[in-house]
Amino acid sequence: MKKCLLFLCGLFVYAAAMAQPANDNCADAISFTTDEVVSFSTLMSTTDGVKHLDCFGENDSIPNDIWYTWVAPSDGTYNWTNCGNTDYDSRIAVYADAVNCPPTDAELFDCNDDGLAANCPVAGSSLSFAATAGVTYTFRVGGFSNNPDSLSTMGGGTFVLTELPPGPPNDFCANAIEVSLGMDQAFSTVNALTDGPDHDPADPNFGGCWGFGSITADADIWYTFTPDFSGDVLFSTCDMINFDSRLAVYMPGSSCPPAPDDLMMCNDDGAGCSDYTSALFFEVIEGETYLLRIGGWNGNNGSGTFNLENLVPPEPPVNDNCADATEAFVISAVEAEPFEFGVFAGTTIAGTDEADFIFPPCIGNTNGGEFADVWYKFNSLSNTQLEIRFLPVDPESVFLIDIYDECGIQTDATMIQGTCFQNEAGIAVRDTLIGLPASDEEYYMRVTTRLTSETPGEFFFQIIGENFISSTGNLVAVEQMSVSPNPVSDMANVDFSLTEGKQLAVTMTNSIGERVFFQAAQNFQSGQHRTEIDMANMPAGIYFVSINDGKASKVEKVVKL
Repeated sequence: MKKCLLFLCGLFVYAAAMAQPANDNCADAISFTTDEVVSFSTLMSTTDGVKHLDCFGENDSIPNDIWYTWVAPSDGTYNWTNCGNTDYDSRIAVYADAVNCPPTDAELFDCNDDGLAANCPVAGSSLSFAATAGVTYTFRVGGFSNNPDSLSTMGGGTFVLTELPPGPPNDFCANAIEVSLGMDQAFSTVNALTDGPDHDPADPNFGGCWGFGSITADADIWYTFTPDFSGDVLFSTCDMINFDSRLAVYMPGSSCPPAPDDLMMCNDDGAGCSDYTSALFFEVIEGETYLLRIGGWNGNNGSGTFNLENLVPPEPPVNDNCADATEAFVISAVEAEPFEFGVFAGTTIAGTDEADFIFPPCIGNTNGGEFADVWYKFNSLSNTQLEIRFLPVDPESVFLIDIYDECGIQTDATMIQGTCFQNEAGIAVRDTLIGLPASDEEYYMRVTTRLTSETPGEFFFQIIGENFISSTGNLVAVEQMSVSPNPVSDMANVDFSLTEGKQLAVTMTNSIGERVFFQAAQNFQSGQHRTEIDMANMPAGIYFVSINDGKASKVEKVVKL
């Protein structure tokens, strides 16, 4: 009998230990105070809260929930967190002045699944919000579940609600500060909260922005800009701040905070900007009001200045898109030596990436980033093996080179070796394509700079094979060609001699393939000739002078000081 009583007592204790939490239902919510460390458990809890599709996705809610209430003692910003203090994957939500219990989806104030990874092991949760004195807030703690058919996570831990230091006056979109064009405009995101939308680069509807484990601009602040002109504007923190920034611009008429599809333009790491600072161009219409957002990567915040300038964006290279690929061709090994400037030239400066950007297969980190790429196409001429020699002009520039069968389709690296390679900063590199079919096949070559970590620049390259086309082709009549002075500051003299009469045109292009000088084809007799090109008003950089007969050409490089 005594043993039986002990057994029954044990069952009673076990049942009591496994009973539902006292605050399992919203109607039984437990009150707590600011700075109180609250112990909790969701074990054996049920679910009486509604789903929040905008928070956690179509099939996700906050299952196995428990409830708390808190009355704000004063106006301010508060952080509610269980980060580092839970033994399971949690989800949390806050409701303000809810009239229903449990609150409806429309009464949701804020929510969070996983806080910043660095601060939230075991997928803990954290959120910050602006509270109003005297308002009652309802707090909901639950678990994670992928879909209605899967088990949800349950567990326990502690949470705490603390008041945060005051943030910037334009911390929230609703309090955006009006700004005008200007240089070195001071700002700070220290103590700012995040109320802007996510922009997942994997989402085809409004992606293309951010990655690297963070798809928003954390600790964001807001501005409005109403131009008195129509044109282009540069929005930049480039080299002017002390943190890893992110920028976004939203179209006129956007809600506050804006919806993801209100996005006009965004940038994580600007081209040529050090320390992961940012820059972007956007087009404006006079009298329209645009929302500007400054935030940081993965919780980064800090201070500095930004510029807002009425500038025309640089023209991208003519072969910026695969559909506009520049023609290249295979040359002989004899003609390839010495490799000083190569035969073909280009630049990734001012280049962009295409909407359906495909990562080069030899790149290390495919979590995100901005890229500038340009395109070339060539015929293999039935060579089963081709050598590619690639020379950066700028000592800091790094490029990724990969091969495509056609636009959007990378060459199969399991069938053909050497389809992707990368140079070290400023250093020439050689690569060999091996295993090409013994037939005339057209390929595309993409040259890419990862703007997130590398510097774009100019380059030369050659494609070398046993079957080849001479870069001088039938233009054997040009015996000598030179440009002087070189480098040049104003007038360039193009001297060439002909062994026979020929009808020739003289063309000069810049490093992005734009024609800056053209002398229409005319008859030249044998002997010495000179064409003068006025370069006094041309920007400094690298140019190429070509003498051609419509089928073949002779090319010389010119440096403008």
